[in-house]
Amino acid sequence: MADSIYRPKFVHLEHYYGQFFDEIQSLYKMRNDREAALAKLTNLYRYLKEITPDVYSEDAEEYKTYAAMINLILDAEERIFNNQITEYQPLFTYDRKHILDYELDHYSSPSHILDELVYATRKKLVSSWGRIKDLKVLNLTNRCKLASKLTAKNAQTMGLKIQTIVIHPAYSEKSYIYHGSGYHYFNLITIEGKDYIVDCSYSQFFYLGRNNIERLGIVDLSGCFPGVYMLMSELGRKVSKEILEKGYIEATEENLKAYLDGFTLMYRNGLYYERLGEARYVADYTIDQYMNFLFGDDDQVQHEGEECLGYQRTPLENPHFKF
Repeated sequence: MADSIYRPKFVHLEHYYGQFFDEIQSLYKMRNDREAALAKLTNLYRYLKEITPDVYSEDAEEYKTYAAMINLILDAEERIFNNQITEYQPLFTYDRKHILDYELDHYSSPSHILDELVYATRKKLVSSWGRIKDLKVLNLTNRCKLASKLTAKNAQTMGLKIQTIVIHPAYSEKSYIYHGSGYHYFNLITIEGKDYIVDCSYSQFFYLGRNNIERLGIVDLSGCFPGVYMLMSELGRKVSKEILEKGYIEATEENLKAYLDGFTLMYRNGLYYERLGEARYVADYTIDQYMNFLFGDDDQVQHEGEECLGYQRTPLENPHFKF
């Protein structure tokens, strides 16, 4: 632990909370120094896991103190770490004059069609925010359904074949790993016999506050967003770069698997890796399995168990497990 984080010698919930509260306040004072703030946040995640055996309880009254500490960390994630973890930015200028042409024979290529479709969706998304016209600074969290509807409407008017696909949490309509939320929508568009992933709200998964790997293993928190996992591999970086910048990528089997791998890894909490015995951030599902996850009767819950997915409900056996 960092020297600035005091490890209490006596088990007293209010004392733990007081120490944690003070550290959170010192974190806010670092908000203009990203590297120092990130190091502090990482230490706070580790510290919370370290003291969980002492402060976490299923007793309703004792649990209130732990819940208050979780709320402190969630608030800090949202208020301080709301910048992107990658330099990939949308290729978008709001002031460009644009009227979407619905005549397909007026376009020179599939990429020309997709560029215009994505631009129309992005401009509508930005317009819905009012005064802010810079897509780079807009948080598109929970805007995936709107984005996919806007894209689908225009694509259908152009006569394109399009599917709006819902990724259910852990690919299961029945699972409750996120208390009924946690869905993601994207489009699959077919042009000249090729399929393309179109996801105009993908940037929501690349915010620093939910992409620190030490977030794993904390009771009442879920895992990290796809961003941190996508940036771990060359293929993941390529796929995320194209989608973040252009809003789409060809849905080859390799690209589609990499895109879905990011969500598969997001659904896992710290218990999955502790029981695996190692922090191995890989999804071994094949593209055929993913098709069955999306359109068939299989899902991630059946393979990995609900306890290891979504919000973590029980503490790690080893609070010092290395993620």
